[in-house]
Amino acid sequence: MGHTPAQNWFSNYLPDPNPAAFDPANELYSSNNDGTIYWQLRKLAEAKQEVAIASWWGQNHKTDTNFRHIIKDVMNRPDNPYPNLRWALYHECEGNTCNGTTNPSVSQLVTELNYIAANYVSEPGYLRVNDKPVIFVYGDGTDGGSANTNCSDTSDTSMTHRWKLANNQATTRFYIVLKVFGGFAGDPCQPDSWHQYAPAVRSDSQGSYAFMVSPGFWLDGNPVRLPRDLTAFRSAVSQMTASSATWRLTETWNEIGEGTGVEPAEQVFQTTSGTATLNPNGAPFKNQYVDALNQLFAAT
Repeated sequence: MGHTPAQNWFSNYLPDPNPAAFDPANELYSSNNDGTIYWQLRKLAEAKQEVAIASWWGQNHKTDTNFRHIIKDVMNRPDNPYPNLRWALYHECEGNTCNGTTNPSVSQLVTELNYIAANYVSEPGYLRVNDKPVIFVYGDGTDGGSANTNCSDTSDTSMTHRWKLANNQATTRFYIVLKVFGGFAGDPCQPDSWHQYAPAVRSDSQGSYAFMVSPGFWLDGNPVRLPRDLTAFRSAVSQMTASSATWRLTETWNEIGEGTGVEPAEQVFQTTSGTATLNPNGAPFKNQYVDALNQLFAAT
């Protein structure tokens, strides 16, 4: 797959799979490239990340195609550099616009859960908890809980109720991890677990459910929302490793477009002519965040 920055690349950072050279044409990788996937698997092992959560935007989307290649092919190869890694999907269409809506219907969710079950969850690399395949679910600011005191009102279209109904109707029962909202703990339609997705803050704790850390947040074309700060990141990771939360989340591994990746990279300038140049005042963080994760997880 070719890359033509800045037409199909938006970021203040350039991934750095080859630290010996500055090579945008090749370092702006395809997520379906085997060499890139092997590099990422080695780095995930080095950073002591036990689970990778892959963004999923629906059947036959490019994220679906890429995940299929990873979970059904690469993870089953004898030369896979990280065979013990487990994968889960992150359902992005709850809270983001897909098929004209940010709130998929129960029937649509059932169709998607059945598709994921039929195609992926039997693979040895797919994450299971309590013998159920795991799926994480995004949610926007309008997504909230049920006003139904016993989670039985069929007219209830809240996020928690739709996912509860869909999971009950699907052919395979999933372990569902919803994104938190105000009052989530008291919701009558409880999922299996909860998480926070908020990489614009350095860290967030949701009690026994989840603890997340972020290296920074900087959308292309916008002011920095969370500056890169390795010392602050290490402090947040130390707090996370001391936590007893079920989910200890690095947000994110390689969301380069939002400036939140810990995957090795360096800060650049883009130009409208389709080239990238190193930012001489930037943060060529290379392997520093991977090193921090490696060192601080090893210490626990």
